[in-house]
Amino acid sequence: MKESLSTWKPQRSGYDELAGCIWLGRLLEKARRAEDCGDAALGSYLFGDRDYLDARLLSFLGLTEQDIRRIVRSEPDDERAGRLVLQSAGKMARDVAAFNQHFVRRYGILLVILDADEGRRKSSLGTKVMQVTYNALIFPIARIMYNRTRHKDVK
Repeated sequence: MKESLSTWKPQRSGYDELAGCIWLGRLLEKARRAEDCGDAALGSYLFGDRDYLDARLLSFLGLTEQDIRRIVRSEPDDERAGRLVLQSAGKMARDVAAFNQHFVRRYGILLVILDADEGRRKSSLGTKVMQVTYNALIFPIARIMYNRTRHKDVK
């Protein structure tokens, strides 16, 4: 059964590594979904430069959303696609390790909140607080910021 637009969510946690790189698997998962079904199939999720954490990874890689789309179109295997991304970016294992450390240090709380919101954390009062925080505060503010940026890009 296909998930609806409103229920789709990435299967990978932001913490999951692909080809040794944190967030890369999630980026590729969203890229495949966008390529296979169109950007609207991401539901409330953003992809590429429109997504704050995707944009951090793309900046580190020195690649664009279109580069990632091209790679997922040409390589159906995620692990090989992940290696191709890192190869295209010219990133070595030590570069990726430094990025991973920085990413978790800087955005770890957001990764925890995303895992809570997407049902990857044990149900508890803390998990519920994180879900409410994300859905009532973080996501609406992020959506407003995205819409403002998008309108500036259109002008």
